[in-house]
Amino acid sequence: MNGLEFLRQQCHRPADAVRWACLLEATAPKPGNVSPGRDFSDLRYQDFVVAAELTADAFESERDSFSRSILAASESIASRLATNVNLGILLLLAPLAQVDQSAERRLSRSTWQAEVSRLLSGCDDSDCQRVYRAIAVSKPGGMGQVEHGDVSEPPTMGLIDAMKLAQDRDSIARNYANGFQSLFHETVPIVQHAIETRGDVLAGISEAAVQLLSTQPDSLILRKNGAEVAGEVQRWAEFPFDNEVERERFDRKLRASKFNPGTTADLIAASLYILLREK
Repeated sequence: MNGLEFLRQQCHRPADAVRWACLLEATAPKPGNVSPGRDFSDLRYQDFVVAAELTADAFESERDSFSRSILAASESIASRLATNVNLGILLLLAPLAQVDQSAERRLSRSTWQAEVSRLLSGCDDSDCQRVYRAIAVSKPGGMGQVEHGDVSEPPTMGLIDAMKLAQDRDSIARNYANGFQSLFHETVPIVQHAIETRGDVLAGISEAAVQLLSTQPDSLILRKNGAEVAGEVQRWAEFPFDNEVERERFDRKLRASKFNPGTTADLIAASLYILLREK
């Protein structure tokens, strides 16, 4: 039995998988991210451990809308930690968890994605207001300002319409815009293959992070630093993962430049949730 299969058997409820997905993502030594022994000046590994527990607690109760889970978790984390730890993860996990909670049994990957798409198509104004409120509470970095649909102002359109406006500059928004097709069909297979090939969950997560960074720009780096820098980081990631010297060099360059591939980490956490709960 491999490590991932063992963990799947421990995830009897969606909240269990939420906790494990968050902890595994934070614990894996991914280049440029917080992990044990590799804190940022304003964000520690312990913050992610606390956020994982608070997120699982917030997602424990069945709610009539995924947006309520996002807001509840973001408010709890902001109150306890006073910093944005995992907003992107909340935005990705909440629709997945709501569909998971309402299902009578574990879902196949294709059915799950279709149900998430259906769920998002039914978003109403209240969902949009809650998500905007969660973003305001979390105070994420690198958001900038745009002419239409700026999250620093009250919503003037539906949630999915706002996400469609942001999809070219934000990978999480792109998933909302395309019904999580990118996550299910692009990201999850990379994470799954890396874990299975490595035979080690944490090493596989780390390898998947490098692979994802080499295939597309991280949208947090893109928003904070521009397309040229995001493209440069993508080129930095083009090395054989087994080359430990190159891995360490890549990590040092990211940290020295303060280029945090945070959105890639968010997508990995959501992928892990799917792998822990799918049929």
